Amino acid sequence: MWGGMPTAELSESRKRLALHFGGAVAIACAGLWLLNQPGRDTPSIKAGVAFFAVCIALLGWRLVRPQRLTLDENGFRLSGGLVLFSRKILWREVEEFLILRPGKRMIGYRYKPSAGKNSYWTMLNRMFGADGGLAGEWPLPLDQVVDELNARLDRHNSTASPN
Repeated sequence: MWGGMPTAELSESRKRLALHFGGAVAIACAGLWLLNQPGRDTPSIKAGVAFFAVCIALLGWRLVRPQRLTLDENGFRLSGGLVLFSRKILWREVEEFLILRPGKRMIGYRYKPSAGKNSYWTMLNRMFGADGGLAGEWPLPLDQVVDELNARLDRHNSTASPN
């Protein structure tokens, strides 16, 4: 467990982000090389180069400003990276944390029915199996992060006074 203290912070792995960044640069360069070959100037190659150029910009931003997951006794907050507006999610609002499938690359969470969270984004997220998600290139395996989040949630639920 990585969060034995009341407050813990987990930052995205810059090493993993750098690998994704390098891969996007390599693919974009390959596309540019193809565009310079006779008879290869196709719209699909141009679209691919444009797509990976956007990936390079977004991954570059995340390398400079990685996402951070901050946990404390009241809840958690996702900030940095592509998160423009950070907000705190309270433990008392969360029912469980899980790994979203397919792909197993994202942590999801479900609100308790009593939380009353029915925004447009929450309803859209439910189509993917959770009410919200914590995307990121975390330095630990996702199952360890989910175990720590659920352990903190259980600790909060066992110490919370019934209302």
